This record gives sequence, C-alpha cells and structure tokens, in this order.
Amino acid sequence: AGRQILSNMANTGIMSASEEAALAVHIKAAALAWEKCIAATVIHYINDVTTDMGKYSTGSFANVDNFTDVGTHWSEMKGFALGLQFSPFSPFRDDTVTSVDLNDLKKLLADLGDAPMLADGSQGGVLAGDTDAAIAAYTSKLAAARQTLQAAYSFDADNVAGW
Repeated sequence: AGRQILSNMANTGIMSASEEAALAVHIKAAALAWEKCIAATVIHYINDVTTDMGKYSTGSFANVDNFTDVGTHWSEMKGFALGLQFSPFSPFRDDTVTSVDLNDLKKLLADLGDAPMLADGSQGGVLAGDTDAAIAAYTSKLAAARQTLQAAYSFDADNVAGW
C-alpha cells in the first residue's frame, strides 16, 4: 500500500496530506514488522545459546562443535540484539507497550554481555569463582531477556519457546 502511494505520487508529481499521513502509517507498520523479525531472531539465538550451554559438562565443552556453536550463536544473538536500539518505532521507545521502555532494552543488552559464557564459567576473560553458579546466573539473564522481548513484541509464549 505504501509503494502504491509512492507510485501514485511519482506519476502525478504531488502527494496529498491524506496520502502522506497514510504513507506514514505504512512506514511505521513496515518498520515494526522488520524489527519484530529481528527480535524473533534474537530469541532464536537466545534459545540456541541456552541449549549450547546446557551441553557443558563439569567446566568443559562437550566437544569442539559445542565450542564453535556457542561462539557462533552468541555472536548472532548479540549482533541482532544491538540492532534493536536504532528504530524510532520500537516498542522500547514509544508508548505502544507500557510494560517495557528503553531502560529495559539497555538492561537486556547489558545482560547479554560482551562475550559468551564459556564452559569454565568465564566471560570476556573474567574467571568465575563458581562455574556452575556463573552459568546458572547467565542462563537466568538469557531467560529474562527472552521474556522482555516476548513482552515488548507481544510474541506467543509457545512460539518463543520453540524458536
């Protein structure tokens, strides 16, 4: 519909105030749909990182693939999550969802950390005093981040669990 408005404007050389208002509505809808796709991708990678960490065994990676997977999945998760901070149409920035705001997004990004949680409980070169406790605490942060995204974008809980 937005493209049609632009096509009409290109053909006539003018855009009415009502067409401009309608175009703004379509722009917002498209931007939010795009952002929801990004948020769903972040949730998918949160689920993957959680699964990868579940394969750790007594402070060690299950195998080389487990090491590779956690690094790959974590970097995808963090990279897509960083993209959520830029949209002016984000539910973190407007009043469409009152249960979240920009501070929730900042917390989510901080909780994801700047490096994956490794099998020995270290993260970003910082060693954990208690490996199991560190991994459990980070897993809880991932679950909270997933819940924040679910609330912000009104995702179905079953979908979120399965992505």
